[in-house]
Amino acid sequence: MAAFLFNWPVHFFAAVGDKCDLNKGSQPLFGFPHWWQYLGSGKQDILGNCTPTVKMPDGLWAIGFAVVDMLLYAAGFLAVFSLVIAGYQFVAAAGSPDQVAAARKRIQNSLIGIVIVLIAAPLISFIGYKIG
Repeated sequence: MAAFLFNWPVHFFAAVGDKCDLNKGSQPLFGFPHWWQYLGSGKQDILGNCTPTVKMPDGLWAIGFAVVDMLLYAAGFLAVFSLVIAGYQFVAAAGSPDQVAAARKRIQNSLIGIVIVLIAAPLISFIGYKIG
């Protein structure tokens, strides 16, 4: 019995099979991309699941672009959330000039953040797919 436990094949948990498409059938969580999004293809493991394989150094660039893409999605969510809070502050200001000015400044900053994210996200995605 002990010989069976210690004589497992070395490739039991490693990627061993044919190439497969990593993005096929994977559902992102809340629209966030996966870290392997720009790697393109992986290998099937012994259970038939598609596992990512990283080729150095291009794979590191692809993972870096995917992480930046995730951070841009998070920044977009935060900018929209900040815009909602600023709208509430504007309504709740009740005519106070200082509070209205602070709410307008926050609305302006939130809209600038949304525009930056809307420009940067497709640009990063384009570059990531060209490199990966």
